[in-house]
Amino acid sequence: MVYSLEPSDELYAICQKRFLNRQNVRLLHGTSEVIFPDLVRQLRGDVRFWLDGHASGGVTFQGKLATPVLEEHRAIEQAMSPCLLTVVLIDDLRCFEPQNPEFADYPSRDELGAWAVRHSFVWNIEHDIVIARRR
Repeated sequence: MVYSLEPSDELYAICQKRFLNRQNVRLLHGTSEVIFPDLVRQLRGDVRFWLDGHASGGVTFQGKLATPVLEEHRAIEQAMSPCLLTVVLIDDLRCFEPQNPEFADYPSRDELGAWAVRHSFVWNIEHDIVIARRR
């Protein structure tokens, strides 16, 4: 089952049409800061998260936070079970450079890595994506 969170009204409408007849896709309208914690607590079994929380212009959504990734990390760590395989992918690693004025409100790459280590993830970087795995 795929759960997709879409905060943009325009993109949510587009996604509703695109995934209308997909039984394995559940589209949720709202921000991850609001929706994600409740969703994560309901998940069972092996879980993979694809976190991509930054506005990239156009119709993409810009929330109150530059990126919700730290809020999403908190929700994941509060709901994690040690017996589940959990994979967390964070897209657009290039944005996690707060020394760059454009990304000053983002956590650092070191913060992402420290979170992974603190929660017994093995992590690496491939292309522009952080991949953290935990069993």
